[in-house]
Amino acid sequence: MGDIDVQEFKKRLGYWITHNREHGDEFREWSHKAGEAGMTLVRAHLAQATTCMAEATAALEDALKSLKPE
Repeated sequence: MGDIDVQEFKKRLGYWITHNREHGDEFREWSHKAGEAGMTLVRAHLAQATTCMAEATAALEDALKSLKPE
């Protein structure tokens, strides 16, 4: 395995986690707006995207935890 700067990796993971949370919040907000506008299918797709983003964020959080000494 190649050399990885662990501190840089932690920094990137932290950034990705924060960034994903921001997007998830936006997806949730616009899903709600779409529902209020009667756009049922759009709401459902955005709700699914919100769930997928939360799952991706959880995986990134697990990766970050794995980098920390036990």
